[in-house]
Amino acid sequence: MRISTWLHLAALCLIAGSLSASQTPLAARPPVAEPNKPLISEEFTGYGTTELAAQKDALKFACTWLKQDSGLDWSPDPDYLVAHKMVRFDEPEDKEFKDLKVTMKVVQMLLEINADQKRDIQKLAQQQRMKERQKYSLLGLIGAAALIGVVGGYLRLEEATKGYYTRLLRIAAISVLVAIVAGLCVVG
Repeated sequence: MRISTWLHLAALCLIAGSLSASQTPLAARPPVAEPNKPLISEEFTGYGTTELAAQKDALKFACTWLKQDSGLDWSPDPDYLVAHKMVRFDEPEDKEFKDLKVTMKVVQMLLEINADQKRDIQKLAQQQRMKERQKYSLLGLIGAAALIGVVGGYLRLEEATKGYYTRLLRIAAISVLVAIVAGLCVVG
């Protein structure tokens, strides 16, 4: 048999395998959680001289907890949590700290994230990682293009000067490469 016949047969097997895998019955799929039932529910306490400072402190603790202990491995900014109604603040209380001789506002905050919100946060995290990868890929591409340009320029000038300025051209090429690498490090 020819190679093209084998490739066609392999493609046909892959298509048939993907069709049979996509036709799984609905009963075999895991049940979906209720959209209103919170998957994550955690309470945080914030301290500050004003009510707004205490709320920001509680939001900061919530973002840190989301990043480290919630299993999401990423945390949106505090404004996102407030805008999407994932947090609820209780009335602030005044608490006096005698050892510091200061009265501060204490705010209790409840963080609740349901399944839809968790999916949205995971999509945002994926987009953030994608942007980071694209940024580093672009910097690598710029670095490779600059390297090719410098090496090409060096070889062209070396040929044009017939080797009389070899040392000076090498120093210039290395200096330009160092400047490009330093620029990419600063940008990245």
